[in-house]
Amino acid sequence: MLEGLEPPKPKFTCKVALLANDLDKKDAEIFQAAIADVRKWPAKSLQKALKERGVSLADTVISRHRTKLCRCYKD
Repeated sequence: MLEGLEPPKPKFTCKVALLANDLDKKDAEIFQAAIADVRKWPAKSLQKALKERGVSLADTVISRHRTKLCRCYKD
């Protein structure tokens, strides 16, 4: 019955996901839409716009999240 019982694997998230979770609902929706819209928001442009609003997030972090190479998508 309990064969293969193992503790759950910890779920790690990247800075993009952490930021999205810290924002209020409206800002999180705007942020997620910007993350999803690669054509309108190239990573460097989004990074600069966020920096102007006091949010520090590297363009490389944005790119890794978009291409699913960040901690959010690792097992």
